Amino acid sequence: MQPTIVALLLADFPMEHMQLQLQLPVEKEQELEQLIQELQDPNSPTSTNGLPLNNSDSSSVLAQEDIYVITGWLESHGFTVNVIYPRSIDFSGTARLW
Repeated sequence: MQPTIVALLLADFPMEHMQLQLQLPVEKEQELEQLIQELQDPNSPTSTNGLPLNNSDSSSVLAQEDIYVITGWLESHGFTVNVIYPRSIDFSGTARLW
């Protein structure tokens, strides 16, 4: 089957700053939801009472090993990883036909 003209044009189309949204495992997502509820409850002992949260809480991010696997796959397929966020990966590359 011959590729169409549009497909051939898209094959060389650079795509900047694509976002791969990452989802936590179900158990971590449930723990995070529970924590958010507790933090918003002024009667809870874990309430922040309006103070900013510590962003180093590992319950809201993927395991480092998972990040390595995902970024390794992206890079092995010719993509450039720009930024790794707690719940997404920003990457760039050229659309290709597989």
